[in-house]
Amino acid sequence: MTSHHSELTDLRMQNLTRSVQSIMVFAAAIFANAFLPQLIITYMYTQEELLTLTEQPKILELLPIATFAISAIYFLYVVFTSIMNNRKAAVLKQEMSLGGCCGNGCCDTDEELSDSELKELESIVEEALKPKKSTKKSSVKKSAKKSTK
Repeated sequence: MTSHHSELTDLRMQNLTRSVQSIMVFAAAIFANAFLPQLIITYMYTQEELLTLTEQPKILELLPIATFAISAIYFLYVVFTSIMNNRKAAVLKQEMSLGGCCGNGCCDTDEELSDSELKELESIVEEALKPKKSTKKSSVKKSAKKSTK
């Protein structure tokens, strides 16, 4: 039970962490679009080059597209992984509700039964099957006797 519980907590923390990271990537994209064009112009071009430019540099046109694309792709990745983690969490919750966990010490690491446990189970099965066989025989005999009369 503790392993399922810790795994469930881990999945929730992964979702939360990725969501915060996605918000941070969007904030970084906004800051990049606000400050990088001015820094590019300041450090990549001299005053003479700026005066002779007839059109906007291509990097300044591509910068908003690139930053938005990166942040949008990361956002879609976060949404996809969150959906997958939520599915895993739902399966874990279902297993926990069905008692499919080792919290009560009901399961062992070995799935094999010992010989004594197998013999005990065989005897229980044989006892359960014996009364059914005798009732079938008696009902068959009764019906056979009635038809002969």
